[in-house]
Amino acid sequence: MRSFSVGVKKMNSVVLEATSEYLGELSRFRYLLEYLGFKVNILERISLDELTKGKVLIIAAKRYEKYTIDEVSLILRAIREGVGALILLDPESSPDFDSLQSILSEAGIFISGHIVKERSDENLVRLTNINKNHRITIGIREIITGPPKVLMIAGSVGQKLSVLVRSGKEHDPPEAIVSCAGQLGNGKIVVFSSWSIASNNLIDRGHNALFLVSSTYWLANLMPKEGILDKIDEALGWKPEM
Repeated sequence: MRSFSVGVKKMNSVVLEATSEYLGELSRFRYLLEYLGFKVNILERISLDELTKGKVLIIAAKRYEKYTIDEVSLILRAIREGVGALILLDPESSPDFDSLQSILSEAGIFISGHIVKERSDENLVRLTNINKNHRITIGIREIITGPPKVLMIAGSVGQKLSVLVRSGKEHDPPEAIVSCAGQLGNGKIVVFSSWSIASNNLIDRGHNALFLVSSTYWLANLMPKEGILDKIDEALGWKPEM
């Protein structure tokens, strides 16, 4: 089995995979990563060479598109050989109308058919039930998202996962998992069950941007540089032309 070496350039590179018509909705997230020094490669096709152009694979806004069995196998192989994966689910598509469940189940993560809602039936969900002890979520007090899907952890593989974010007692359902992280082979995986936190409309709400950036650094086995919070604020000042 071929393995790939990770040089300095690759450590500072990410690969972004999204449904093409929604790439524009991620332009502020892409700019943020580039402002912090990451090279962002847009995935052109599912191949091992393309998947391993960066140390981190980001799958976001993958809406109503399925991978082939071979493509799922290639993504899993890349992760197991050392690529970190940040998977931001589309709640409308998952788990039935995309292939991300086939990837996540290998890490013991399962997507339920339920979504987390505010009891007031608002369109946004404010999450504050956040793990204070994981490197990704230290300093993160609030995430604001569109209604996320409920995640479940199962099996011996799932026992190695860390829950990052749950719904609160004020939500329906309460104490539900919406984000977790762990190891898969030689790679790592982080999942958040709504890609809306990375969307142009919500990336500057709460600590959404910090969560995304911290996840990317953790997956790449990098430590954020001093002044990262100021850099994030500076980058979020940019907005795409309408």
